[in-house]
Amino acid sequence: ELYLAVAAVGGAFCDAENSFDLARVMFNDARRLALAAPFRSDTIDVDYALSLSKTFMLIEIYGLVSGDKRSFEFVEVFHIDLLQVVSHLSKSRTGPPSSSLDQELQL
Repeated sequence: ELYLAVAAVGGAFCDAENSFDLARVMFNDARRLALAAPFRSDTIDVDYALSLSKTFMLIEIYGLVSGDKRSFEFVEVFHIDLLQVVSHLSKSRTGPPSSSLDQELQL
């Protein structure tokens, strides 16, 4: 879903023929996959939570820059999902850094 979200944002800025339609399809697929992620597994590890938070951020960026009214409405509706993933990520990082990823994520 992360790669789909990245491609959707890139497609929104591309001037090739039909790129906007393809970007919208990738946005919708990334959104559906990201929203279904908690239902595919009982637990989400730190790496996947980080990837999922990036996906939700890119989905929001696409919704803001695309000019598509429906995509913008999805940004407003599903913003809470981004907040939940980031909250899960921050809760899973309690304690001293134990890996290079934890050290990179330290603010």
